[in-house]
Amino acid sequence: MLFGRKKRSEEDQTRLQDDALNEVLEADLAIIYKHSSRCPTSAMAMRQVKDFMAKNPDIPVYVVDVIRDRALSRELADDLGVQHQSPQVVVLKKGTLQAHGSHYDISADRMEVWCDRISPNGEPDQP
Repeated sequence: MLFGRKKRSEEDQTRLQDDALNEVLEADLAIIYKHSSRCPTSAMAMRQVKDFMAKNPDIPVYVVDVIRDRALSRELADDLGVQHQSPQVVVLKKGTLQAHGSHYDISADRMEVWCDRISPNGEPDQP
């Protein structure tokens, strides 16, 4: 599902598919959330992702349904060099992996920290 950059509603949601992947990889900042509708931990993580989106409407969040889009989920894991997990959040800047977390590491606050640590030149800020 692609959650739009502006007002987000259930009607605006679309799944991330291969043809939209280039848009994600070219974005200044984007988050990919890998979700399983069969997993209760994913349901809890989805609430955190939605909380993040409400606080950060200018950061695009893309959702990959790992059940329906298994091939895309695997392709992302291979291309980004991140072991597949679900639920999982991946933070990208211009297609470069900046941060990632899974399961109970996913929280709206942590996602904000990950995004805030990314400097304008595309490199993670040094502590």
